Amino acid sequence: PAEAEQGDRETGQLLASRSDWYAPGAEVSDEYRDNRDVAMGLPFRQGEQGRMKETPVSRRGESAEERSRQHISGAPLLRGMDSELAFGDSDDMRLFLEEAGQTLKATVQGLLDLHSGEDSRHQALRTRLQPIEDNPLRLGEDYQQTVETLFASERSPVHLSAPSAVEESLRSLRHHQIATEAAIREGLEAILHAFSPEALLRRFHGYRRGLSQNEEEGAWAWEMYQHYYRELSSSRQQGFERLFREVFEQAYDHQLRQLQRENYS
Repeated sequence: PAEAEQGDRETGQLLASRSDWYAPGAEVSDEYRDNRDVAMGLPFRQGEQGRMKETPVSRRGESAEERSRQHISGAPLLRGMDSELAFGDSDDMRLFLEEAGQTLKATVQGLLDLHSGEDSRHQALRTRLQPIEDNPLRLGEDYQQTVETLFASERSPVHLSAPSAVEESLRSLRHHQIATEAAIREGLEAILHAFSPEALLRRFHGYRRGLSQNEEEGAWAWEMYQHYYRELSSSRQQGFERLFREVFEQAYDHQLRQLQRENYS
């Protein structure tokens, strides 16, 4: 090296002019040059420094910092929904999350309204079949209180989780519908049986004190039916409604108990 350096001085050639002193060539990107200039403190062209200090702003007038505070990944929600959806950008994702929240609100509020409209018979039967009320949707609270009970970080250890509470409420309403349909069928069958010609004729014979001479059986039965119907539809009588209600309640209770036993088995 000393000899080479001496030779270079003699020839007046600079070391930087020799190719063997260069590192192997590599392609340099624009991004590298920009980062290098910033690190070395090289001067910026007029206007560049101002642009670098500007905070990116969305087309809606929100800064990136504000958007990052409001935006969270929708992956947990989609995983809970057991579904996959594609979104074009974060604005689409935020719109989806907001609509999902509105849908959840409508579901919770709708279930609260349905439970508040349950009649006393259904509520009493449910109380007999279950020692405590552990479903937050049935506690009689308003929407905000129910949401806190369902989703608060510190929930009661004896309250159902939100998915289980909704699932049980929907199952209960489905059982109520099935039991109601079965009870209506049995109630109508009981009324039809009570108004069958054979049943009415047997009843009319119990009213009869004797058959007048030359009295026709058919004409007498028709006349008795007209008396019977007028009495049945009068304000003094509630036999028609009472018959249907008694049969309905017995059939409803029986059907609902059977459905709940099948559910717990």
